[in-house]
Amino acid sequence: MRQSLRVRMAVTLGAVVSLILILSSVTLVAGIHYHFNMYQLESGGAAGGAAGWSSHLERAVMQAIGWTLLGSILIVVPVSIWLGKKLAGPLVRMKYSAEMMARGQLGTRTEVQGGDELAALGLALNRLAEQLQEQERLRIAMTENIAHELRTPLTTLKSHLSALRDGIWQPSPERYRVCLDEIGRLIGLVSDLEDLNALESGDFGLSYTTVRVGELLERCAELLSPAYAEKGVELQTEPVDDGLVMRADPDRMRQVLVNLLSNALKATPAGGKVVMSARPNNGHICFVVKDTGAGITKEDLPFIFERFYRGDKSRNRKTGGRGIGLAIVKALVQAHQGEVWAVSGDGREAGSEFVVVIPQ
Repeated sequence: MRQSLRVRMAVTLGAVVSLILILSSVTLVAGIHYHFNMYQLESGGAAGGAAGWSSHLERAVMQAIGWTLLGSILIVVPVSIWLGKKLAGPLVRMKYSAEMMARGQLGTRTEVQGGDELAALGLALNRLAEQLQEQERLRIAMTENIAHELRTPLTTLKSHLSALRDGIWQPSPERYRVCLDEIGRLIGLVSDLEDLNALESGDFGLSYTTVRVGELLERCAELLSPAYAEKGVELQTEPVDDGLVMRADPDRMRQVLVNLLSNALKATPAGGKVVMSARPNNGHICFVVKDTGAGITKEDLPFIFERFYRGDKSRNRKTGGRGIGLAIVKALVQAHQGEVWAVSGDGREAGSEFVVVIPQ
């Protein structure tokens, strides 16, 4: 059984105090006994004066105190050195690791030994380093993705406008439409980033009201039915009890489900199916969006709710989106004090299932 640092220190200090008390008692008893025998030998067994007895008693007490002091020093010094090494050693190593991480060396790890509080602190520091390292990787990837998202429409706009300026192309509604589409992509990217920053700020608030879950699902299905019909993907909504209600922001919950349905549509080929359902579960409402499209790999699954993350780097904007939709979904669900996660089978056509759980 692992002992905590507090217990070990208490036991060590208690043992030291006990040893000192035992030492003082033994030396005092031995000193008095020794001088009492000396007094009897010196007096020849006859009753001596009080002065002789007092002298021997005083010498016995002084010697006992001296031996106790010397023994205490011999005990306390090595124990103090051991405790200092035991406590300061791990703290010094952790301080060094923290300084290395502050300098940007996020691969630094501290050595962990034992199972006490210091070991737990070392493990927590190592976990923090791992999270910082992962966040740094995501930050770099996000910067690269933002640059790519901005570069592509700007390059398209530049090439079209240069061709129009040089007379290579004649102005036409089609040319202008392409330019407007690229401008719309840029505006959409900026709007999504603004929405995400607003959701993650402390000033964001929700307008709670009573929401009928069945009506919420029907409204989301109506919004996306034309897009599903155009691609040839079946959108199925499972029946929900008319009396099932929840306290939530209806606009934000609609945004959550629409984003999930849009992602499912992009991942599902023509002829596939997407099923949306909701059910009560221990004081919560569990929403599920399940598709029969391309699955999500195990390597990508933990990161799909990060900003700009794309598992398939070859996907373009039409098939992969801007990589912000799921990050917005996560922020909205967390604002409702809920949870969201995804599960997926193995294989490119295993399908994915997104689960949103919101307090009722």
